[in-house]
Amino acid sequence: MKKRIIDTSVFCGILGIAMMILFHNYIFGDRYFLFPNVVTDGVVQFYPDYVQKASKGIGSFFSFSYAWGSNFKVSNPFELLITSFGGAHVAYMIGIAMVLKCMLAGIFFYGFLKEKGMTRVTSTVFALSYAFSVQVIGAGCWKSQAELAIIVAIFLWAIERGKKKRGIVLFALGILLTILCLGLYFKLMLIAFLALYLVAELYQSNINVKRQFTAKQKRIIILGCALCMLVVMGVLWYKLQDVFQSYRFQAGVESLGQEWKKTFSYKNIQIIGTAIIRTFAPNVLGIPGANEYYGSDTGWYIGDGTYYCGILTILLIPQIFHRDTKKRNLVVAVELGISSIIMLCPVFRLVLNGFSNDIYKLSRVWVILIMLITAAIALDEMITGKRQLAGKRLIMTWGATIAIVLVMCLKLQKHMYYYDVCIYLVVSALEVLLLWIYGKKGEKSTKLIRSGMVVLVVFEVLSLNYKFINNSDAVTKEAWITGYYNDGTKEILEQSQKDMLFERVDKTYQSVQLNDSAVQGYYGTAYYVGGVGKSSFTDFALSTSIPTLKGIPGWCLGTTGNVYLESLFSVNKIVANSDNCASYGFQLENNSNDKYLYKNRNVLPLGFCYDKAISQSAFEEIDASDRAESLLEYAVVEDGSDIFKDFQTEPKEKRKSEPVYTDEIASYGIGTNIGLPVEVTENETVVVEIEDSQEVSAQVAWTTEEGKFGYRYASCYEQNGKTKVEFSGQNGIRNIVIYSNSGESDLHLDKVRISVYQSEEYYKEFEKNIAERKSNVLQLEQCTEEYICGTIQVEKAQLLFFTIPYGAKFKYYIDGEEVKKEKVDMAFTGIYLPKGTHKVEIVY
Repeated sequence: MKKRIIDTSVFCGILGIAMMILFHNYIFGDRYFLFPNVVTDGVVQFYPDYVQKASKGIGSFFSFSYAWGSNFKVSNPFELLITSFGGAHVAYMIGIAMVLKCMLAGIFFYGFLKEKGMTRVTSTVFALSYAFSVQVIGAGCWKSQAELAIIVAIFLWAIERGKKKRGIVLFALGILLTILCLGLYFKLMLIAFLALYLVAELYQSNINVKRQFTAKQKRIIILGCALCMLVVMGVLWYKLQDVFQSYRFQAGVESLGQEWKKTFSYKNIQIIGTAIIRTFAPNVLGIPGANEYYGSDTGWYIGDGTYYCGILTILLIPQIFHRDTKKRNLVVAVELGISSIIMLCPVFRLVLNGFSNDIYKLSRVWVILIMLITAAIALDEMITGKRQLAGKRLIMTWGATIAIVLVMCLKLQKHMYYYDVCIYLVVSALEVLLLWIYGKKGEKSTKLIRSGMVVLVVFEVLSLNYKFINNSDAVTKEAWITGYYNDGTKEILEQSQKDMLFERVDKTYQSVQLNDSAVQGYYGTAYYVGGVGKSSFTDFALSTSIPTLKGIPGWCLGTTGNVYLESLFSVNKIVANSDNCASYGFQLENNSNDKYLYKNRNVLPLGFCYDKAISQSAFEEIDASDRAESLLEYAVVEDGSDIFKDFQTEPKEKRKSEPVYTDEIASYGIGTNIGLPVEVTENETVVVEIEDSQEVSAQVAWTTEEGKFGYRYASCYEQNGKTKVEFSGQNGIRNIVIYSNSGESDLHLDKVRISVYQSEEYYKEFEKNIAERKSNVLQLEQCTEEYICGTIQVEKAQLLFFTIPYGAKFKYYIDGEEVKKEKVDMAFTGIYLPKGTHKVEIVY
């Protein structure tokens, strides 16, 4: 026991020194572990999420500052660490949490290897390789990736201790962290891997199940397992409904047929080649943030497309195979075969990675563990004298890796990062030399060679990881304080008079990206939730042509410029970075430090009434360009809804205004200037309609002859085939140009129509609908993110609508009695409101 404590202390000391060298900039606060260009998610998704949680503390809560309103839960211990010192320290604490994750991953994996009976040197070498593997360091920039590495190591240690009937505490810790830290897909992957690991361990052992248990005990075990599986499957099936309905899952399933065809494509060969070369050295295609190539088309995320877990690991894997270990040979061959299939086949990559992409985010940890455990067994058997080094096999393995590196150098040349190439060549050569000497050694040189292995691995993890961890893209403390979210937005909003208890704010610019509101302290309509997209929000965004970045519904640009949805969503203010708001009904209220604040005279409150409703099927029959406006006249209820059947009607055809000027261009070339023969006045509105059979994400820009300009984002979705943008209140518009968000210059749109209208006439129906909606509104008396209450008087039964997501965990009360909420407008909430005067309460 004493020797084990000393060994573990020595390992922790080595790990701690390596951590201090690698992370000193983050520990002392000179830099923050945020990479705005390389790992965009950290800055634009996770940081705002942590700031939200820092303001609330542990437990569940709701926030309007994120994606039109979202449920949050703070239970992950690492998130608690990051958020426990308040929002002002979140950026710093992200780096500290990363240090802790690396330490824990290494310590728990060290414990597993020691429990498996491996020597101190083997355990130290491969625990260091695990702690500094791409799963922990690179993928750790994303939520739950490093946590997954820690939890798997805990369970593996628990299994080994369980063989000695001592693993109950570790099992409990692993289960607790799994519940607190991992999402559903991670949990499923964890269960699958551990089950396969146990099967492999049982197969290799000589346990005779028939002799271990009586017939009665076996029946009880089988029945108990079956009941547990039923309970687990029941719980999982309920939770999987959200997964099945998500945009990511549905889009992934639709693409499966195409993914098979990519297996032998040049693109897939590029991905595989990148994965292999980066497994030798993760930054060999360039250090992110430096002026170097880093494979933007083949896994540009530093954590993607690589299984890096140490050079020694690669060299030792072939040493595991021996003639007298047939069972183990079969197990290892199957494991490596599965790993190869995951790497080679796009379909398996897509499914195993939760349909997030076709790279390696979720499946990587299993492959890394297989590689590390296999190599660790091989080295340990050499150290303990059970096996001799297969020298020729070692030289062949090393030679093959050198050949691959040299071929890549010849093929890519200037794209290769030769620092990593040199590190790989030197370290691999020295490790081969040490192993060769060890195979031929005399007993006297054993300690020296073992120590040399540890020193080489430490040198490797420091030299290959230092430039990534401390690369130039990492945010400096000074830059974070003076830039990013601190651009004057918060200040101009603080100067504004708040005349509504509840209001949302739109911006014509992005401070960082789409989740600015969560950090800058306002309720917004833009949001970024990665490639996933929330299914109900996605359906709404697609149906109403809300623009998205790169055509991904999870990257929602919000309602800016769409006056119909801005009014619907209680957008009372727009902040612009120039005096060109160009939205009808918005008037300049204030300007300060190059920020301009506009106020919406047509804003609707959080709760208002409809007396007419249409089914979702009828809504989808409305022209895609007119759907957003129709939401101010009709509520959209689910097909077959009984509670609102008295309100249901058929949508009427929209009254069309006569344009002052119109022109239509067929096969419009992206980037082509369209000159207007008339000069638009501030009392006129320019409407640009885009039609295309393919999905298009674009910017529609206007300019004047004096050089003034502005733009709107527009998304033409394939299922709609059309979209439109409107510019109002701007004198002198003479030119319109449409650009592609993806940067394509040779793209052609099927049709572009430009029309100029008298604003008063064009928005006549809109003004009428706004007046009708304002006639019956909820007069708010109190409004927080946990409790909303107000009064309302109606002369007949109405549908009371709230722009609160249907999935939000609110309960609704009328005069103290709970009422059933219904899904209205595809993603939001409505309740049946009887005639009379009522007090309405909404409680989280």
